[in-house]
Amino acid sequence: MKDTFTGGTEDGRQEVIDREPIGRMDEPGEIAEAVLWLRSDAASFVLGHPMVVDGGQTV
Repeated sequence: MKDTFTGGTEDGRQEVIDREPIGRMDEPGEIAEAVLWLRSDAASFVLGHPMVVDGGQTV
């Protein structure tokens, strides 16, 4: 999926990283952890919140 954004090249990857406010690309596990938290009892009182997990792209 990242090849879609990077063109599958190192230059493309660096271009994406340069636009990331956090200064790096995400790891799949970081997205999965957010999903798992939402599915857990720890998030049982969370309702109707648009949780953004994008490294600061929408700030």
